[in-house]
Amino acid sequence: MMEGFIKTLLLIILCIIFLIALVATPFVLKAKEEGERMVAAYRKATEEVFSKEGVELQPVMVKPEFQIINPPKALKLIKMIPSRAKTEKFSTITSMDATMFGFMKMYTLLLAPKAGYNFPLLSFDVVSVGKNRVFVMEVIDPAHVPADYITSAYEKMKALKEKVKDLPDTPPDMPWTKEMTMPFSIHTKADRSKEEFFRDLFREYLTVYLEMVKNAPQLTDEEQSKKVQQGIKTYVNTLLEKGGPAVNVFKFLLGPEKQKEFTKGIMFGIEE
Repeated sequence: MMEGFIKTLLLIILCIIFLIALVATPFVLKAKEEGERMVAAYRKATEEVFSKEGVELQPVMVKPEFQIINPPKALKLIKMIPSRAKTEKFSTITSMDATMFGFMKMYTLLLAPKAGYNFPLLSFDVVSVGKNRVFVMEVIDPAHVPADYITSAYEKMKALKEKVKDLPDTPPDMPWTKEMTMPFSIHTKADRSKEEFFRDLFREYLTVYLEMVKNAPQLTDEEQSKKVQQGIKTYVNTLLEKGGPAVNVFKFLLGPEKQKEFTKGIMFGIEE
């Protein structure tokens, strides 16, 4: 009698799972398609701004083990595809296309200065979750080496942040970054009606950043160069130590040693 009850219960559970999957599938497919269109649009916008600003990319090979990150331990529900390039002034321009749980899509872009140049890191993430969007644009300046071209760009970035003053401010709970992440960085969210607005804001912000980089001369002061690079290393090491939304996912997917290798080498272009 008990055996029959268990079989019946399992059959009911399987039917419920099947019905949930049946109902959810159209939503998942639609959300994924919408997210893929968003990622493609941001990739195109990135390429257009790079072309306009004369950024000549030199592709960098990503180690085979990191070319597609889709481990069984996450039940194949998280997939990340990173790519890298470098230029005369950038140690890395890293972009990543991520898919989570079959329907969430994320586009990431991270730019870091090569040794011998003084300008901040730029970190960008945009996430599509069905009809909702999360928009993050961070200017990370751990060294704070002053320069007129940086000051000028920062004033323009402050004006750009004013454009999102009516949207929610959603910074991460990472108080240690306060002295390194500039206050005109943007952490916000909205629904899909802001899609074009966010993409235009991305173009404007990236343009201002690249114009700043164009005006950055090669440093003749070796101490300043060391200060900039040490600032980046301090930021990344602290990020790995204290954790953050992205690096915590990397740790789960890759394990602590590969997390460090991926974060330092692939994401931030730190050669060790």
